[in-house]
Amino acid sequence: MSSVPEGKARSLNDGLGVRRITSDPLDGSLIEVLDVSPTLAAHTGFEAALRARAEPLSSVSLEQTAAVRRIERDGSGLRVIANHVDGLRLPELLNEATIAGAPLSPEAAIALSAQIIRAVAELHATPGLSHGAIIPAHVVVSRDGTVRLTDSIFGRGLEMLHRNRPQLWREFGVALPPSATLPRFDQRCDVTQLGATVLAVILGRMLRADEYPRGIWDLVAAITLGATPRENGSAAPALRMWLQHALCLRARSTLATAVDAACAFADVQGPPVRRRAAEMALQSALRRIYGDTPEAAKAATLAAAWSQPGVVHSARRPPSGADGPALVIPEEPVRPRRELLRSVFHNFWTN
Repeated sequence: MSSVPEGKARSLNDGLGVRRITSDPLDGSLIEVLDVSPTLAAHTGFEAALRARAEPLSSVSLEQTAAVRRIERDGSGLRVIANHVDGLRLPELLNEATIAGAPLSPEAAIALSAQIIRAVAELHATPGLSHGAIIPAHVVVSRDGTVRLTDSIFGRGLEMLHRNRPQLWREFGVALPPSATLPRFDQRCDVTQLGATVLAVILGRMLRADEYPRGIWDLVAAITLGATPRENGSAAPALRMWLQHALCLRARSTLATAVDAACAFADVQGPPVRRRAAEMALQSALRRIYGDTPEAAKAATLAAAWSQPGVVHSARRPPSGADGPALVIPEEPVRPRRELLRSVFHNFWTN
């Protein structure tokens, strides 16, 4: 074990800024500090928009959304301090599954998608509450399959940038429903973002820049119309219908909120026996990814610490100057991560 190296700040490639994990000087618990990008921090009204979105969220108990503790302004710098969520962010989870040679099966992908939809539905159960930036990088999956959302206060701030739909996709990776005016980051917007995130889970990879919005119809058709019964079972038509409604590929969508989306996704999940089988498939996949032997667990810990896009490796003290302890994580692996994981998972399946 060694102290976190200096200057290992990393970005989620979400356009919001860079992050680091450290200890909160107020109580010593782990927090994630997002240093908002200078461009956004300097935008007139952006900070006020974040605070306006954080206030109603702070008054609601949400188990599946990481709470924002405070927003700090230090000169030209703007920081968002939130609870640290343990687990792998969705892009890293899918990447680790591919490296391990065991991408999520269709059943496991359906089960994970249902968990993500339920997390957003919990937020939408309170009228008027929305997330605004639901992208795979803002979804964290724990070892036991629990899903939590992060970065839930940026919707109003992104809205006031007055970017159009293609610009917001290119700069921040957020999918938006078609609109004759500039987009509104409300619950309906969340559903479209949820649709794009679920599509990434089904694909087992992130959507490319050129696949949205123009190529999305062909992508949905390709993964559902071309599926054999063995691949997606009888869920394929229901999944295709759900994705078309969520992504506004039909003239009149019936999914106004994530609560609606969760109800409709029940048709994709099928009867209880198929749901239980899908949950078991997901748990099995997560054991392979996270590891259920000491060697595999160590490899997964290293992967999370050094490759998770959301983790920032920095031993710098919090900007307030409080004398809090630096976070400690395992040393960086000597062998390349791909080689280490392959050897661990080989031992896991052959022992």
